[in-house]
Amino acid sequence: MAAPSAQRWDGSNGGYGPDLVSPLDITVRYGWQPFRLLALYRLLVAIILLATLFAGVESLLLEPEQPLLFSQLAGVYFLAMLALLVTAQLVQRHLLTQVTLHTITDCILLGLLIYAVGLEDNALAPLLLVSVTGSAVLVPLRLAALYAAVGSLALLFQHLMHYLQFDEMSVGYTAVGLLGAALFLVALPASALGKRTRANALLAERRGVDLANMEALNGHIVERLQDGILVVDGQDRIRLMNRAAWIMTGRPTDTPTLDLGALAPELRKAVQLWREAGTPDTVDLVIGPDRTAVQAHFRPLGAEGAALCVLEDSAEMNARVQQAKLASLGQLTASIAHEIRNPLSGVVHAGQLLAEGNDNPADRRLLDIIQRQSRRLNGIVEDVLRMSRRDPPQPRRIHLKPWLEEFADEVSQQQSLHGARLDIGNVDDELVVGMDSNHLHQVLSNLVQNAVRHGDAGHETRLRLATGHDRAGRPWLEITDNGRGVPPEQAERLFQPFFTTSEAGTGLGLYLCRELCEANGARLTLRTTRPQSACFRVTFARSA
Repeated sequence: MAAPSAQRWDGSNGGYGPDLVSPLDITVRYGWQPFRLLALYRLLVAIILLATLFAGVESLLLEPEQPLLFSQLAGVYFLAMLALLVTAQLVQRHLLTQVTLHTITDCILLGLLIYAVGLEDNALAPLLLVSVTGSAVLVPLRLAALYAAVGSLALLFQHLMHYLQFDEMSVGYTAVGLLGAALFLVALPASALGKRTRANALLAERRGVDLANMEALNGHIVERLQDGILVVDGQDRIRLMNRAAWIMTGRPTDTPTLDLGALAPELRKAVQLWREAGTPDTVDLVIGPDRTAVQAHFRPLGAEGAALCVLEDSAEMNARVQQAKLASLGQLTASIAHEIRNPLSGVVHAGQLLAEGNDNPADRRLLDIIQRQSRRLNGIVEDVLRMSRRDPPQPRRIHLKPWLEEFADEVSQQQSLHGARLDIGNVDDELVVGMDSNHLHQVLSNLVQNAVRHGDAGHETRLRLATGHDRAGRPWLEITDNGRGVPPEQAERLFQPFFTTSEAGTGLGLYLCRELCEANGARLTLRTTRPQSACFRVTFARSA
């Protein structure tokens, strides 16, 4: 059994398939339109002949030797060309057959018209040359030779008829032979030229299809890239922008005519510095109405100052770096924490033994300090272990409002959070976010615990939850308390590890929350701080 023939991609044939295309297929594909134009030309010639006769000015153009026969043949010529033109318009098949029928009919009728006029000073002879040449362009070489032969025979026939009727030669056989030879000399090169023209047209069409396919493929790839792609010309006008760049720059509405300076002044300044100095080709910027942190890379395009700007979302980059960092940190901290816990448990146990039966107030105070600081140190170790042993995030689609209702029920049942009340009335019923459910639970639990711990002891802790979307289309969740707020000098250091304002705190809670958010492609920020409240926002990844 023969193996199936392999197919390959070849830009010259526009896709997968055989490399060769039948010349007949090419002729049929590109021959219909010029064939109809040629048929229309023949009909116009017939109309002009009839108009000349009816206007009575035939002496200005033609002086037929047989006027009656000429007028009859001109009428027949008009009707025949009209019928053939209508056939060419209505019948969309058998191109070569129709071309041959048109040409033979035209040659015969033109030969008879030439006979009626006479060859001497005949203005119709060039029409036969035009007719044969026009048809030869549309057909293969053999048919072109046939058309030239038919035209030559038509000339010889009318010459013979003239000799038999009038017993004299209007012109010599040499002139007729030269005119017949001219038909061959013009028809055969015209056929070769037509063949090459059709092949070039096919190649141009396939190249156009290839370019269109390549452009569509490149557009699809660029549009699907997670990095923002911007192409600007030498005048800093935006020529191309993918969806990621469109979102990063605040979803502008007039991107085809937008100036880079109006869209992102910081980016334009960086591009100009790069053009002038050649460096740096990578800069960190904050762009857009949402102040999105990006890393911009610049590359030259062409010789007229055009530039390619690749914008990488720093939050997503940080998330990937953070995952790698936490993986290595886990191995280190696990061994350190284990080594700390062993002597720490010994210190705690020894303090408990010393406290038994010791009624000395000074000793009791020192032992309390030992126990309290040991518990704090143990809390630090536990936080570090939770951070280092954390499983890789497994984001899933979370319907936020039902999930928050369940979380609020858990908060109300926890003894340590007694008195805290969550208001979820401003949460969108249809909002869906993408994040690891356990990580989101840990982040919100820590924020609630901080609100209770740092709130006023004499007042009920109330937390209001709200949702929305930023200008880049990313969903967010805000949690606002009614506590004392965060002083401005402390807000800058709030997410740093081991920074705490509480003697019992470890300083790792908010740091761990931010790390969990970044590992999920989200971001935790302190939005506002007033004397009576603090507002934290979790901005989720764009796609859920």
